[in-house]
Amino acid sequence: MKEHKANKAPLDKQNWYQKHVYVCSRQGSGGKKNYERKSNNRRNIPEKRIDGGCKARLTIKTYPDTTAVRGLYNSAHSHPIGSANLVYTNLSKETLALVQEKLRQGVNRKEVVRLSIRCSDFDESDRLNPSDGLTRDKLITYRDVARVDRDKENQFIRLDRSDDISVLKHVERLRDGGHFVFLKGRMPVAWMMSSDGTQPTIEFYLRTVRSETPAVIPKEFMTDRDHAQINAIEHIYPESTVRWCKWHVLHAWRQHFCIPQFPVLWDLLQKWIRASTHHDFDSIWQLILNLDAHECPPSVIAYLKEYWINFKHYWSAVYRQERT
Repeated sequence: MKEHKANKAPLDKQNWYQKHVYVCSRQGSGGKKNYERKSNNRRNIPEKRIDGGCKARLTIKTYPDTTAVRGLYNSAHSHPIGSANLVYTNLSKETLALVQEKLRQGVNRKEVVRLSIRCSDFDESDRLNPSDGLTRDKLITYRDVARVDRDKENQFIRLDRSDDISVLKHVERLRDGGHFVFLKGRMPVAWMMSSDGTQPTIEFYLRTVRSETPAVIPKEFMTDRDHAQINAIEHIYPESTVRWCKWHVLHAWRQHFCIPQFPVLWDLLQKWIRASTHHDFDSIWQLILNLDAHECPPSVIAYLKEYWINFKHYWSAVYRQERT
């Protein structure tokens, strides 16, 4: 996906709510500035992005006057498609699962490539003259298997207790080399790992942290809608402000309705949590209340009224202004 954005115009001047632009993967989804190579080394992996990009794209918009989704589709690609384009595509999920299973069984990378994943009658000339019956899975290489193996290894990597020292030394080397480095020092860090998430346990943990670092009073705490955490924080650090994480708030809301069936409601909720003035907040809330039953389930309105509207100072952007 190249672009995903919401309309930032005032609500009374919006002719569409949200826009998604899907482009061909060979167009690239990064910025407009071209990548400058650092060396003249030859790439063995084919370059996926083509000069000038690919013109094929699908633009989708949602509108305030209808629940229908309208789109504009350009299907003309600027490059060959079909077998000639296989080398730039991804392996199937089935093949990836098979590779992962073989690697977990201890099969070495070369053996995985040699097994039934790759056709016995396939040779390197097929890359230059691909046939119509060829699939991406038949083009699997050692590099594909190595990439899957590295991803598997990364899941088990853990930091050593002395890694903080090596990180600081690396930062010093970067700073000596003239790089801009910003790294805070002497900030107390602590973790609580417990199967008991009740308020007394959390208060004990926070009280211990505060006794060890009495001069450090956090300006704000970020948490989800967990009243055990909220009450404990407000009891031990009454000077601090508690904020609810926007992601957790939106995640809680979306559990109470199906987004594809109620796109207008979902778009308004995302704007509601980000509204920075009381006027915008109240205006969007009124729009939500005015939605018909086919645009917003009545149970969602009741849920928001009971569990969220009276706690808006925790999660609304209205109460997060003038911060540095």
